[in-house]
Amino acid sequence: MSDIKNPLEIFIEAKFKELDPKAHRTSGSGCGNQKGDVANKFCQVECKIKRSNKNIIVDYENDYLKTLNQMAKGTNKFVIVATQNSYGENFITMSAEDFFTLLKKAELDN
Repeated sequence: MSDIKNPLEIFIEAKFKELDPKAHRTSGSGCGNQKGDVANKFCQVECKIKRSNKNIIVDYENDYLKTLNQMAKGTNKFVIVATQNSYGENFITMSAEDFFTLLKKAELDN
């Protein structure tokens, strides 16, 4: 865990625990055997707190691609980058393809 009191990691972990009781924050924040910041059965999560209050920009190469490249080959998980601005608002960035795949799955479940 990069910061024991990281509010974004705590928020994301709590939301995933509602869907996956085994979801948890990773030790070392992706520096050890577990990659990403919050482990769960659905996706690879990278959390970034942005101190800007104007906009949130996800660094495609360092945030998204780095996380994507850390994933095991052949996995059915997808990458999301969770960000928090200086107002404490939380956002999720993911590929459009993964987003629409999730919508289709949600529609099938209803």
